[in-house]
Amino acid sequence: MRVLYKVLLNLIIFSCFLLVCYVFQINNNYLSVAYKDGNNKTQLLFFQPIQTPLRNSSESIKLSENFNLINIWLIFTKVKHKNSPLKFKLKTLISSLLRFSSMPLGLNVISDEPSKLIAEDIINATSLAYNKQIQVLFYNIANVTEQLSDLIKTMQPFFTSSPGTYYSDALFFISLGLHRIAPSNQKQAIMLDVDTMLKADIALLYKEFQK
Repeated sequence: MRVLYKVLLNLIIFSCFLLVCYVFQINNNYLSVAYKDGNNKTQLLFFQPIQTPLRNSSESIKLSENFNLINIWLIFTKVKHKNSPLKFKLKTLISSLLRFSSMPLGLNVISDEPSKLIAEDIINATSLAYNKQIQVLFYNIANVTEQLSDLIKTMQPFFTSSPGTYYSDALFFISLGLHRIAPSNQKQAIMLDVDTMLKADIALLYKEFQK
C-alpha cells in the first residue's frame, strides 16, 4: 500500500510539472527552438522574441536541406536613437515582408550593436504581430568591412571624388562582396534597402532565380 502511495505521489508531481510547462508555453504563445549546427554554433529558429548576438561574418551556418528559406539581406547601422527615421523605415520593410510572405524568411542583418538592439525590438514585435516564422542572423559591420576591405578600397576611387562624400561610405560597396560573407549554404539571396516597402509576396521575386 505504501509503495502504491509513493507511485501515485510521483505521478501527481510529474503531472504538475507538465502542467506548469504547458501553461508557460501557452502564456508565451510562441515557440523558440535552439540547436547546434555542424560547427557547434548555436542557431535559433523562433516564433517569439529572442536575443541574438552579433556574428562574425566568417561563421558558417548550416540548416536542414529541406528547410527552404528565402534569404534576405539588409544593412541597418548608425541608428543612434529610437526616433530615427531609419527605425520607422525598417518597421515598414519588415511589416510588408511578413504581411505578404508565403514562405519562411531568413533575415540577415548587417549592423552595429546600438542599431542591432533597435532592430531586434522591431523584428520581434512584428513577427509576433503577423505570427510568421522568421530566422534572424546579425553580422558585425566592423567585421564585414574588414573582410571586404580590399574590394572596398579598389572600388571607392571610382565612385567618390574626395573622402567624406556621400558614396565614400564603405556600406555602399558591401553588396558587391556579399558572396564572400554569406554562409556557404546560401546559394541565392535578395538584398533590400531599409526604405523598401513590398506590395506583394517576395517569393515571386525569389522565383526569378529558377528561370
